[in-house]
Amino acid sequence: MANYSMANETTLRVVAYRIVNVLEQDGSGKYNEILKELTFKTGIKFQLEVLPIARARAAYTLGKYDCLLPLDRMFEQKHLDHVQSVAFYKAKLYAFTQNGAPPIRTIESLIGLRVGGGLGVPFTPRLTEIVGKNRANDLKELIRMLDRGRFDVIIAYTPDILEVFDEMHVVSMSYDPETPLAIYNDALTCRPTKRNIALLKKLNLALIEMGY
Repeated sequence: MANYSMANETTLRVVAYRIVNVLEQDGSGKYNEILKELTFKTGIKFQLEVLPIARARAAYTLGKYDCLLPLDRMFEQKHLDHVQSVAFYKAKLYAFTQNGAPPIRTIESLIGLRVGGGLGVPFTPRLTEIVGKNRANDLKELIRMLDRGRFDVIIAYTPDILEVFDEMHVVSMSYDPETPLAIYNDALTCRPTKRNIALLKKLNLALIEMGY
């Protein structure tokens, strides 16, 4: 019983978004490797479950896990009191239109357009309102819907969308890489319990030492 208690005190139950090559259930993603290195450096273990984005967000909201990865609490008003680690990566959100169209640089420029986004993908509250129900199951479907004229513009994060462009042999899309609509901090975000706060402090020191 004592051994179980000690293990429980240094284990975080984490639900994660399934992002190809970034977070994978088989442990092969880039962030999976970061978690392994954090365990090596701190002794803190991660009981990880990787789910589709919408399911992961719902499971965390229901209180089934200590932490969600990645979550930027500034994008989730209900989680503003939660504690967030040093960011693993800063994902940039852009508006993409067909090649030849002028790039869209502001959220206000989207008003009145048919704007599509990925199902379950976290946007700012204003962007969530603008997208509404114009959601696609994945990035490939989102690109096809733009190509078929279902949407005037799609919003998506880099580098994910750029990798899909390469895979689908999309020659070019109109966007301004210098002006993202928003920047999302990919971080480990946890409920503000005393135990979680203490563990996150140790993790943050290790992340800073690792150069994040």
